[in-house]
Amino acid sequence: MNIIESGIKDTNIYLTLSNNWVTIRNKTKQKLDPKFLGPYKILYYGPFYTYKLTDAKNNILKILVNHNRLQQANVENELTVKQWTKGVGRQEKVQKEVQKEVIPDGG
Repeated sequence: MNIIESGIKDTNIYLTLSNNWVTIRNKTKQKLDPKFLGPYKILYYGPFYTYKLTDAKNNILKILVNHNRLQQANVENELTVKQWTKGVGRQEKVQKEVQKEVIPDGG
């Protein structure tokens, strides 16, 4: 039975299998931000075409992500996967610089 015969219009059938790697479309994209975040690994398929994901360091995302925001990622070796984007690291660096400016020296 193919997709047309079954009446399924969703073309993301490959996402229903767990342990696939995907990227998430960035909805809050601003200037110079990446279009996609990830890669993330699918843990399980939830209700209403949603997915529970983990990042490369096995940190589980707190939210369920709709299938419309997902795109398949090509990961060759699962043991050496790193985050492809630097969104969180950049924010932490800015916060550390602000803290250094605010804290006065004791001398």
